[in-house]
Amino acid sequence: LEEMQREHRMRALGAMLKYTAVWGAILAILWAFGDGAGRMLLPAPRGRLTPFQKMVLGFAAVVAVLQPVSLLTPLNGIVLCAFLACGVLAIILSLLHRRRKAESVLAQRPGRVRLASFALLVLAMVVIAAAASARRNVEAYDSLLYHLSTVRWLNEYPTVPGLANLHIRLGTNSAWLLFAGLLDNGPLDGRTAWFMPGLMCLLFLFYLLHILFFAGAEEKKVRILAALLLPFGLVQLVSLAPSLYFDLPAHNLLAVCLIELVRRLDRPRPEREPGGLLMLSLPAALSFVIKPIGAPFLALAGILTLLGYIQCLRGGGRDWRNHTLPLFPAVILIGWMLRNAVLSGWLLFPAQGLRLPVDWAVPAEPVGSDHVEAIQTVKGQREIIQAFSRRPGQDYAKVVREPLGEWLPRWARERSLSLELRWLLPLGWFGLLVGALVRPGRHSAWPWLAAGLLIAGNLAFWLHNAPDLRYGTGLFWMWFAYGGTLALDAFPDRTAWRVAALTLELTAGLAIIHEHLRPLPEVVRHSPWIIGQAGALPTIPQSVANGQAPSLILHTPARGDQCGDAELPCTPYPRASLLMREPGELRSGFRVVE
Repeated sequence: LEEMQREHRMRALGAMLKYTAVWGAILAILWAFGDGAGRMLLPAPRGRLTPFQKMVLGFAAVVAVLQPVSLLTPLNGIVLCAFLACGVLAIILSLLHRRRKAESVLAQRPGRVRLASFALLVLAMVVIAAAASARRNVEAYDSLLYHLSTVRWLNEYPTVPGLANLHIRLGTNSAWLLFAGLLDNGPLDGRTAWFMPGLMCLLFLFYLLHILFFAGAEEKKVRILAALLLPFGLVQLVSLAPSLYFDLPAHNLLAVCLIELVRRLDRPRPEREPGGLLMLSLPAALSFVIKPIGAPFLALAGILTLLGYIQCLRGGGRDWRNHTLPLFPAVILIGWMLRNAVLSGWLLFPAQGLRLPVDWAVPAEPVGSDHVEAIQTVKGQREIIQAFSRRPGQDYAKVVREPLGEWLPRWARERSLSLELRWLLPLGWFGLLVGALVRPGRHSAWPWLAAGLLIAGNLAFWLHNAPDLRYGTGLFWMWFAYGGTLALDAFPDRTAWRVAALTLELTAGLAIIHEHLRPLPEVVRHSPWIIGQAGALPTIPQSVANGQAPSLILHTPARGDQCGDAELPCTPYPRASLLMREPGELRSGFRVVE
């Protein structure tokens, strides 16, 4: 028994060190890229960014580069080596730059107790994330359905035209899977499902902790909002598991966007820096290209960026960086649309809009009622996802065509005991009501209420498109946290009142999630501490009778509809109408006979 316990402790220590090394190296590289990009993009001396803002900026820079690179070359070991080499160089240059400015850095260094407390919390979160992530197998349905296949296509080929015709989900163009494809080489080959979930979760939690420990005294609302979003991050931390799902990374970046919006609204106009506008628009754009659930946030960021650019032109715009600053999020969005165009032939896929006149474009609407033919079209896939989100079942056509007054009450009744509808939604309403009623004698409440309407608008957008709670949980947390921020801001501006009110609200937030936190000791104590490797599920090769020579050989799942990390090309939807654009050449892509 002692020998087994010793072996378990050694395995735990080894796995923890591996996770810490990988996450630390990636975040350090993102910080260095963000530090360099910030110096290039932001006019000096204004626009100073925090370390974790720089990490978000660095992630945006990597995505902006990967999107066009993936069109030209596979994201293989050579590209990963180039990424690591550039990252090491960026770290060296950033450290040298900071050394030259050592005096100003030392002058701004916070107290040792605060730094030590922050470091201890960071370490504790890394340990929990490692324990929760170290599981034997990938069990996430969509990761086995198409996430792992997407990464394998990225590793072996440049972006393949019409890949969505092979498997409609392979047309899902997510920057999260693109980044996973970059890392899924060398020592991490087949293992990114174990490392990716904790990466954005930790970055989000570090972002919140940095605000709570080091934000300026004048950033009262930002601190409150960060404190009330902390339970959302903790829920993610405890429930980590190997997968490549990208819903929560998109939610986390939307939450960062909300934080930066509050930071911007809380500052007088003369003190609003260009860096603040960039850090508002970038998370919105990144969230959208990971998963397009935050369209209203992206629209707001676009409007604010355009207004800022017009103001820059009126002011003379002497610094050229004022003109390039608004272009960076646009570059990311354009790159996303270009990859959409190649993967599916639609610029806004999976939305049914802006189809291009190319032979690999995915059909718009199903020809018949057959499930395989329906789900392999843009409209058919959207209707099926909508239906299963509103009410899981096979009669999706009937559910989709039901009016709002029929399906919404049933949907609400079936989910009335959920955390989102039982606690987060009403508490958010209560906070907004308190904030609206108490504020009138002070400053104008309209900008703050407009931000609340933005979250409500995004919730309505989610409710219409795919009201599965896992697609919208981050929006509900943002609603709760923002309502609580306005309510707590209504308290008298005295330290005792603020501490008491924030403690009360944070305690309420932690009480809401106590059931989620209950497994925490068991997660750490009984983690198997195994970093697995994605494997192929059993498949059956079959020839498609489409008359092409050489014939197209597809690998279809032996059971169910999941391919896992199977040999390419793998799809659960073999159709006689599927053709290679150039017989025998997979990289030339796929098309269908409509």
